[in-house]
Amino acid sequence: MTEIVMPAFSAGMEKGRIARWVARAGQEVAAGEIIAEVETDKATMEIEAPQDGVLAEILVPAGKAEIAVATPIARFEPGAHAAAPAAPPEEWDGPSVRLTLRDALRDGLAEEMRRAADLVFLAADAEAGGPQRLGRGLFAEFGARRAVDVATSPAVAAGVALGLAQGGVRVALAYETAAEALEAAPLIAEAAAVGAPVLVLAPLEGALAGALARVPGLAALAPARAADAKGLVKAALRAAGPAALLIAGAALDAEGEVPALGDHVAPLAAARLARAAEQGAPRPGEVATIVSLSNALSPVLEAAGELLAAGIECDVVDLRALAPLDLSSALASLARTNRCVVAAPAALGGVAAEVAARMAKEGFDLLDAPILCVVDGDAGLPMAGRIAQAVREVSYGGADEPG
Repeated sequence: MTEIVMPAFSAGMEKGRIARWVARAGQEVAAGEIIAEVETDKATMEIEAPQDGVLAEILVPAGKAEIAVATPIARFEPGAHAAAPAAPPEEWDGPSVRLTLRDALRDGLAEEMRRAADLVFLAADAEAGGPQRLGRGLFAEFGARRAVDVATSPAVAAGVALGLAQGGVRVALAYETAAEALEAAPLIAEAAAVGAPVLVLAPLEGALAGALARVPGLAALAPARAADAKGLVKAALRAAGPAALLIAGAALDAEGEVPALGDHVAPLAAARLARAAEQGAPRPGEVATIVSLSNALSPVLEAAGELLAAGIECDVVDLRALAPLDLSSALASLARTNRCVVAAPAALGGVAAEVAARMAKEGFDLLDAPILCVVDGDAGLPMAGRIAQAVREVSYGGADEPG
């Protein structure tokens, strides 16, 4: 580790002021690359990196009063590379089993119903498993008193769930479409206002994600992997307050590894680094942070592989939840990459716009370029089931599980 001092740009120079730092603490720089601009009484001059390495620490912030020549202004680590965040290991030890996201979610529901006798599953056609067969087998195992058919209007079903929850019963309420959940949104908001233990299961489509993420007191979850779907549904059903778990329809048949043993419960507000750029390689402009939500993760990881072939490294952060929104992993990555792409459903007024705005606000000084949003097409879903599924597959990607 060496110190960079305020240089004397002329024989008579005694003091100078840091006008701005071009490089940031922790940034990898090349020999001769400009790292700072200095104002003197005669001109604005530039300080260059003495050799390849990392600007380890800035000792004198920009704009501070003039400082004397030869005063240390930064610490530099020659030959070092900027540290890349390491992708975490899987969140469990021991064997795993390969399940579809649908089956992992069903298993999580069944395990919680076995654990808590006061938990009920409400859905239209509950005997057959309810919407998207999310509750398949629950009626056979727990009977009609705990797998309850509420084949009425969505608002009435939400009212039943709210009444049961206020009476001390924990409720998992499943909807077939995002439109049904939106129709029940006022009662879902009421459940959040009173802290009623209701979990809403609904498709991640259209404006629903943004609408529920804005409800105070409601945890809005959007898992991309089978293991997260199981872990988050169990965590939501044990939480003190209400939650919504949103699943993109095209992701339900995606397969992934799920813990075979133990009680797998995921944290409600913890983003996950799904892919880390390799240590040290990229130059500025050749590395980026991609923030992903739900089953955008699968095409994002595929795109990251294609970008790698083109010489561009990417960190990929899977948010896993909309509210609470955990951007700590994304901001830590942005501090190294200085560029950000957000991939999520819905453009105008949606989750991507909110994440981009928060990243820009909290990471403004880290950005070297505008944030780019990659979102769904601006098209609604048709009522016909087969056509709607085709639109989902085109808009939200295929059924391969992301990493």
